[in-house]
Amino acid sequence: MNGDATLIGNPKSGHVPPPLRGIDKTTLDEFYARYGVADKSPTEKIQALMKVIQARKFFAFGGGETPEMELRANERIYLSQHGKIV
Repeated sequence: MNGDATLIGNPKSGHVPPPLRGIDKTTLDEFYARYGVADKSPTEKIQALMKVIQARKFFAFGGGETPEMELRANERIYLSQHGKIV
C-alpha cells in the first residue's frame, strides 16, 4: 500500500474518500475486472471483495458511514493481504 492516509479523525457525515492512486489503484482495478464489477456500485464491489477477505461489518465512529467508506475499508483489508509491497 502507498502512504496515502485514508483514515480521518472526525469523519463528516456522508464522507466519500478520495480515489486511490498508483499501485493500489492498479491492483484493485485488476481485481474488479476479474470479478466483473469494475463499473459497478460500491455495494457490488464490496460483495466481490467479501468473497476474498470474508464477510465483516463496518461502521464509522459516530455513525454516518457511507458505502464508499465501507468500500475503502474493505479495499485496505484486501490490499494488506494481497497488495504488492512497494
